Amino acid sequence: MDSAEQAARSGDFATAEKHLLEALSAAEMFGPNDQHMLVTLDGLGALYERRGQYEKAEQAYRRSLDVWRRALGPNSPMVAKSLERLAAVYQAEGKHADAMASYQRAVTLLEKAGKGGDPMVATGLEAMGEIDRARGKYAEGADLYMRALKIWDKNFGPDHPLIAHCMNNLGSLLVQEGKAADAEPLYLHALAMVEKTMGPDQPYSAPILNNLGDLYYDRHRYPEAENTYRRSLAISEKSLGPDDPNTAKVMNSLALAYDAEGKPSEAEPLYRKSLAVWEKASGPESPDVATSLNNLASFYYSQGKYAQAEPLFKRSLAIVEKVAGPDHPDLAHALTNYAALLRKTGHAGEAEKMESRAKEILAKHSEEISP
Repeated sequence: MDSAEQAARSGDFATAEKHLLEALSAAEMFGPNDQHMLVTLDGLGALYERRGQYEKAEQAYRRSLDVWRRALGPNSPMVAKSLERLAAVYQAEGKHADAMASYQRAVTLLEKAGKGGDPMVATGLEAMGEIDRARGKYAEGADLYMRALKIWDKNFGPDHPLIAHCMNNLGSLLVQEGKAADAEPLYLHALAMVEKTMGPDQPYSAPILNNLGDLYYDRHRYPEAENTYRRSLAISEKSLGPDDPNTAKVMNSLALAYDAEGKPSEAEPLYRKSLAVWEKASGPESPDVATSLNNLASFYYSQGKYAQAEPLFKRSLAIVEKVAGPDHPDLAHALTNYAALLRKTGHAGEAEKMESRAKEILAKHSEEISP
């Protein structure tokens, strides 16, 4: 396990996976409830989760959950912890119903055990708030965040970083609700809390800085967005390394800010670097790769470099259709972008077909979400 952790810290995920799989094979020789198997399965799940390989992470965590239940019984707090790990992966996969059910089971298990004020309950409540936020259920999500905040405050006091984390999520909910002006002071207060308790430029600050940067970017405050993303990128590169997918996400955001400011020479290498990191970490056909390809293609398109943009748009489109499916709204977005390029390059007929298909997808999606 130590060698796997060392390899993961250095960004050598393939070697880390190899060591963990070898450890799992060895643990299986000692029976289905061996504690080494639990540690290894949880380690594998965490590695796959970090790499964005959520299907593999789900399989590892589901297997771990089964072992915990057999070893300690279905009502053990460790089962609740395992449920929350699995729920987090469901959440990342967009399986909101499965995630909500797993978090709810974990919270209910802890409450029945007389642990309703346990920090694990707050973790579950906050995650459930995230799911409600993603579903557009803002009132329900805000209530869950507030319940979590009370538990965090009771356990750790008013200035704990976990409270800052929850405030950061509440700020994100307000942004989605169209209340960005109310979210900004929450982000700034959360950031100040982390810097007060942990010092400046700590890893815990990075998610808050990312959200604050997104807020500035969306409000066209590009110099502020640039400065905020630069701070976050420095933290991520130091704490996670330059080849981590989370670092790539910040690179991509900073590239967008540079792009919006009219700084193409600064934007392009970051677009390309983030794409390379995601391809290595998540494989050539992941959603993150599709997004990165689209952003780089859009950059070249805006520069009038249509020959460079076209294969990137085409590849992004193929990934989205394969991963998200033929009727997903993301595919409509990819089709619209590619159609715009085709019109610029004299292929109006192909462009019209793509635009028509995009409209059909969006119309179908609108019908599905209408009450």
